[in-house]
Amino acid sequence: MLQIVKKKEKKFGGKLGQLEVCSMALGQFVGIFNTVRFPSEKKNCSRITKSMTDHSDFIEDMSLLDLQLAGGRYTWRKGDKHDIAARLDRFLASDEWNGGFKNIKQSILQKVTSDHSPILLQCGNWEPVRSYFKFENWWLQIEGFLDRVKEWWTSFDCEGRTDFILAFKLKALKIKLREWSKSAQGNLAL
Repeated sequence: MLQIVKKKEKKFGGKLGQLEVCSMALGQFVGIFNTVRFPSEKKNCSRITKSMTDHSDFIEDMSLLDLQLAGGRYTWRKGDKHDIAARLDRFLASDEWNGGFKNIKQSILQKVTSDHSPILLQCGNWEPVRSYFKFENWWLQIEGFLDRVKEWWTSFDCEGRTDFILAFKLKALKIKLREWSKSAQGNLAL
């Protein structure tokens, strides 16, 4: 995954948005990006900039989720009256990681010495939500099985990038195979 991140850093001028802290484990990505995603994440900001668009594109391209932040709007403040403030720090997570932990929360804590407020990530227990797909060898023994799979595959209609189309068709095929397998098992002569 880190290699993919390095390929994507081109969007951030080769520095990944001047990323200062980076940790990738179990599908999570933590960082100080020194850029915001939306005007609402920067005090007194009203327009979308190229760096905001690039930051959002990076998150989207990596298929990461920007977790909701509780306890405040900004993670970084500067000045006596906090005239300048922005959300520069965030936890990002893969869809699988986010789905596996229930009641996931990230909260801003009170800052102590730094101009950045620490963020607490609370995950709870890991509870996988998906069962993994298993191809059953007995399916190949059923007459017409391969023809049925070809028919299903060509019936799935999807547009977009090649990798998206492949992922879409594989997910759709998995659903069809599970449904078919349940009905085929019931029709097997014992």
